[in-house]
This record gives sequence, structure tokens and C-alpha cells, in this order.
Amino acid sequence: MDKLRESRLVSADNLRQILEKIEDAKTNVEVLEAFEIGTRTLREANKNLSVDKVEKTMDDLADVIADQKEVEDAISAGNESIVSSELGNDEDELLDQLKALEIEVEKDRKIEEEADAEFILSQLPSVPTTEPSNEQNLPSTPLKAKTAVSSISRDEENKLSDGLEKMAV
Repeated sequence: MDKLRESRLVSADNLRQILEKIEDAKTNVEVLEAFEIGTRTLREANKNLSVDKVEKTMDDLADVIADQKEVEDAISAGNESIVSSELGNDEDELLDQLKALEIEVEKDRKIEEEADAEFILSQLPSVPTTEPSNEQNLPSTPLKAKTAVSSISRDEENKLSDGLEKMAV
């Protein structure tokens, strides 16, 4: 019985392999037919094409594009001529006017800077012309600040320092 079952299993496996080969053959036939159809279609499409015809068409297209560019350039040159004559100025005169305006703007900027500097100087306190008297019992040498213990915090010290710098400006 085991031999019979084994024989039938082998036969079933052989039949599956044959069916797979039949399917593969059908697929190969379909692929070949698709290649044949593609070949015929390309052959038909290329009947009206040739390398000479394509090259001639591309040359003609390049000529037409060059002609169009020449027309555009002529129109552009004409427009520039019209604009130039309407303004009554040539390019050199316009450049001279631009340079004069730039010089004027630079002069105005310098005048503004000088006025700003004069205003700032007018806001500063005057410099003492005499030496301070020692009537206020000031020490002859400056005192050294205590770094280990201070009654002023770092933030307060920084604020005071910033304020002094602003006043000095």
C-alpha cells in the first residue's frame, strides 16, 4: 500500500510539473506574439520616417527659431530707440545724473552724521577745569572693592556699570 501511495504521489507531482510547463509555454507564446505585434507596429510607424527626413525637419525648425529671434531682437532694438528718443537723454547723460544724485545723497548722509555727533556732544556734561578739593574727605588713593563679601549683588553691580557707561557716552 505504501508503494502505491508513493507511486501516486510521484505521478501527481509529475502532473503538476507538466501543468506548470504548459502554463510557461502559454506565457512564452503570448510574449512572442506581443513582440511580433510590436515589431509590425514599429515597422508601420517608421515607414514615413527616415533619418534624412528627421534631420531636415530639425534643420528647418532651427532656421525658423533663428528667424523668430532676429524679429524679436529687431523689435526690442526699436523699442529701446523709441524710449531713448522720448526721454531725450542718452545713456551717458543718464549715468551722469545718477552719479550726481549719489554724490548728493552721500553729502546729506555726512551732514546728518555730523549733526548727530554735535547733538551727542552737546548732551555730555562739561569737563571740570579745576582739581577737586579734598574738603569732602575723599581718600587720596582709591579703595579696593571687596570681592568676597559685597552688599551689592552681581546684577545690581552690572546695572550700575551699564548706567555709568551710558552716561559716559
